[in-house]
Amino acid sequence: MASTNEGASKMTAIGIDLGSLNARVAIGPSSSSSIPTMVSSAQGARYTLAISTPDQSSSDGSDGDNNNSNAHYVFGEAARRSLQRGGGGSENTRLVRHLSTLSVSDILDDDDEEFKKEQEEAKEEAAKASNAFLAHLATLACDATSSTASSSRIVLSVPNDASHDMIQGIVQRTEDGVKSLIPSAEKKSIKKRVKKGECDDNVVLAVLTDAAAVCLAHGLPSVAANDATAATVKNILVIDWGATGLSLTHLTNLGSSSSSNVLSTVRSTTSSSLSGSAIRTLLVKHCAQLFERKNRLPLGTIMEESKKARLKLQNVCDETLRTLSKSNSVPVTIDGLYDGLDLNVVISKPRFDVLCHSLLRQAEEILMTFAHVVPDDGNKEGETKKRQRYDAVL
Repeated sequence: MASTNEGASKMTAIGIDLGSLNARVAIGPSSSSSIPTMVSSAQGARYTLAISTPDQSSSDGSDGDNNNSNAHYVFGEAARRSLQRGGGGSENTRLVRHLSTLSVSDILDDDDEEFKKEQEEAKEEAAKASNAFLAHLATLACDATSSTASSSRIVLSVPNDASHDMIQGIVQRTEDGVKSLIPSAEKKSIKKRVKKGECDDNVVLAVLTDAAAVCLAHGLPSVAANDATAATVKNILVIDWGATGLSLTHLTNLGSSSSSNVLSTVRSTTSSSLSGSAIRTLLVKHCAQLFERKNRLPLGTIMEESKKARLKLQNVCDETLRTLSKSNSVPVTIDGLYDGLDLNVVISKPRFDVLCHSLLRQAEEILMTFAHVVPDDGNKEGETKKRQRYDAVL
């Protein structure tokens, strides 16, 4: 995403990482700093929970402004608290990453007209939630750069296996979300300029794969073009371990020289069983078992019988995982977790490594398998595979 400051011709690059559970917004490197600056949410967090729930306080029966979806949804910590209170069940909780990819083809071909109507209503509700969340992220970006939504231009990244309909859905959701922030008077002015051919009203300029976007964010492969002595970056391995799975992508630079760089995806693989959510679940179950044993509760009480306690524990474990990357031990404390009983345990990094040992071994096996490739002259019987050498691993 790029925004132009008022009265300035220089574009400011803004990166938005929309994950399955969390989203981050950052301002690109400037002349004074070579490191991107993270944009904090309204609560001061460096990430925003990518979940939206209907805002009950705004449901007063009035129609309001249909273009202002922000009046009907809450995000981030407010949404998290809503879920903890039990106000956001599966029927009204929205994972925006998945909803933004919905398209007409997702509605099943069924003879039941009532079923079709329900699917259409669900898709419309999903679009509203997605538009509102993307507008929320765009607002954070514009406020941080003192720019306006009308001056913003976006380059989207999509999964490697994204279908044409999925890409269209993402582009449409992004266009609608950002344009909802533009005042009506300014929209009319833009329409007049478009008719005269002075500008276009497209917010999305281009679409890249997620792996290619990661390479560009790290300055590859163009880094070689800026240094005559640098070796050409040919093969790049991108490892993305997110909330929904582990993805490995091999990219190659097809450019014939350091001044011409064209990235192409050679191959990719994804394992949904090795997800960030799986790691969190291991920690949640471990803490729940410690709590149950200490208080002599039946095993499975937290995970199976108390949804509220489970949500509390999941939220705390999310923060614990982030802290464990910087500390050797983290206290996990929750007042009144279940039936007035408090949770107070300490998770050490060695203990956490033991919990995740099986997942880490699986990830290592997938990585080692992916790093071995068949020679170009064919896979003859008895021929061993060679290990691919990567110029960069991101």
